[in-house]
Amino acid sequence: MYIWLQTVRLIMKTGRINYKVLSIILYILMLTFISCAEAEICWTCVNPNNPADRFDVCNAMSKNKWESYGYNCN
Repeated sequence: MYIWLQTVRLIMKTGRINYKVLSIILYILMLTFISCAEAEICWTCVNPNNPADRFDVCNAMSKNKWESYGYNCN
């Protein structure tokens, strides 16, 4: 990230803003954040009658299934 900021500062300092170079740099920077969108979302499902009965679910369909059985998934 620091290298990107230095590059942008260098481009701005020269007084000649090359928009193609800046747009390519920003595009590459945005590509580095794509992996965050692919992170798995998991929920912990707890039986309200027995709080010791808990487990993790990482599938939305499974979450909906366990909630239909009365479990609280957060």
